[in-house]
Amino acid sequence: MNIVYAFTADYAPKAFPSMRSLKEHNPKAKVFVVTEADELALPIEAEIINIKDQTWFPPTGVNYRNQFTYINLLKVMYPSILSVNKVIHLDCDAIICDSLEPLWKTD
Repeated sequence: MNIVYAFTADYAPKAFPSMRSLKEHNPKAKVFVVTEADELALPIEAEIINIKDQTWFPPTGVNYRNQFTYINLLKVMYPSILSVNKVIHLDCDAIICDSLEPLWKTD
């Protein structure tokens, strides 16, 4: 099961409760963190994908670093960025109270 979080470095600590609850109920989940940070100290094991120098979206435009940041826009790019066919994106404030396996098995 591939789980993705996406946030800026300053927002990372706000995701820690979510990450801990994820690992408590889904210990085998592979976790990715899409961020613009060079280094992050996380409470769980995760593969950090640094997108600071991303080239998928132009550097100017209506949505770039405006109402919708490029980190949010990258949600549509997860399968190609992570080289996987399927992911579950979790918001930083999601608390996981049970296994996500049934959700993962949903087509």
